[in-house]
Amino acid sequence: MPIDADPLAVIFSLEQNKGCNCQGVESINVSVAVCCGMRKYPSPTDQVRQPSFQNGERAEPVEIWKARKFIQEHSDEKLGLTKVAKFVNISANHLSEKFKQVTGVNFVDYVARQRIEKAHVLLLDVA
Repeated sequence: MPIDADPLAVIFSLEQNKGCNCQGVESINVSVAVCCGMRKYPSPTDQVRQPSFQNGERAEPVEIWKARKFIQEHSDEKLGLTKVAKFVNISANHLSEKFKQVTGVNFVDYVARQRIEKAHVLLLDVA
């Protein structure tokens, strides 16, 4: 399935393939990651980085905050860098560079992670 795959479609697809040797939620997470086209499944220790000032306070540029919020609210829709950049009112190239700089994760991987987390929550509610 492509990166813009609906998490529910991924879960349905996994449910249809119950004959596989999957054991537990972790293997389902990996399967969802593979179905969504991620190059590697992020380990639990891989966290999205938050920028911080010298005094320890965390800060995030408004554009990145808006972009992350938009992605979280619209993760079940087809999302592209251009669509999010238009919402935030900056160029796609600038958003891509700034997003990677601030979060430590590129845009596509971040969207995929959000979808995996949403699918994970849905799977836990079902189980």
